[in-house]
This record gives sequence, structure tokens and C-alpha cells, in this order.
Amino acid sequence: MGKFDDLARRLRARVEQSASREKSLDWKAAGAIDELRAKIEALQAENTRLDAENRTLRTENERGKASAVEVAPTVEREASLPPGMRALSVKEAAALLSVSYRTAFEHKASLGFFRVGAAWRVWPEDLKAATSGSVAKQAKSEEPQPSQLRTGAGVSQMLGLSRSAREAAAELDELLARRTERRSKTKGGA
Repeated sequence: MGKFDDLARRLRARVEQSASREKSLDWKAAGAIDELRAKIEALQAENTRLDAENRTLRTENERGKASAVEVAPTVEREASLPPGMRALSVKEAAALLSVSYRTAFEHKASLGFFRVGAAWRVWPEDLKAATSGSVAKQAKSEEPQPSQLRTGAGVSQMLGLSRSAREAAAELDELLARRTERRSKTKGGA
């Protein structure tokens, strides 16, 4: 910073004798240097504050990890809990069902998941009931849910409709061509 201070001082000294020093490029350059120096000082102060905050958060995080390791449930402790005492996460349910997380998440409504804050949970009994259902239950779960009917994507997927506009236009042209062919056959045959 010392070389910038010296440069700003020399630039200001050059224009002290000038009558129009505010219009001088040297004066403007010195002013710009002062502004940049003030910004640098503010950024350094902010950086110092953020470093202190980061150290505090790291310390708290390390303490949290240590307590999380102590609080983390063990298999024996979970086995001693009565059934249905703890709701399962999507990840845990996916592991129980031997499916991917994405598959479990996509079928969360049919598996009985509910929201707790920002997390999806399911009771083990509900999960068991949803997965051990008969063929009639499986067929019922394939029927469109009201939430699926509200979204255009769900309807188009269920009805086998095309997704792209080009495919939709081609299907429309094909259907219109069939319709005009039928009309011409009925008029020509009569």
C-alpha cells in the first residue's frame, strides 16, 4: 500500500499549482487510487471478520460432529426401540426396499411418506403395508393420483402422449390425414 500512497501524493503534488486541478487527469487518478485503497481496507476488514466467523463455525461444527458421533443411534439401541417408534427417511426406506433413492422418492406418495420440516419420513408399518399389498393394491396405485392429474407432465406420461412439440405436430398431421382419407372414401363410395 505504501507505493500507492506515494503515487497518489506525487500525482496530487503535480497538480497543486494547476488552476483547474479537479479537471486534471492526475487529480482524478489520485482520487481513484484513494477510493480503491478505501475499498481494499473495507474488503480486508470484511475478510478478517469472515475468517473469524469461519473459525467459529468450524469449531462449532467439530463440536457438533463429536456430539453427533456420541448421539448416533447404534444397531443395538435401535433394536431396543419399540416398532414404529422412529420414522424412516427416504434413504433408509430405499435401503430396506433394495431400490435406489430416486425410485423411493418418486413413489413417496404411494409408499405413505409425509413431510417433517424439509425431510420426507415414513413409518415402518406404513411402508410395510404399502409394499406387501396384493395385486389389487398395486393396480390401484398405478391409477392416476389427483396430484398427478393436475400436472401436465403426469397426464401426458400416463396417456402415452408425446413430449415434444414436433412429435405432437406429427401425430396431429397423421390423425388429420386419416380423418380426411375416411371422409373421401365415404363420399367416393356413395
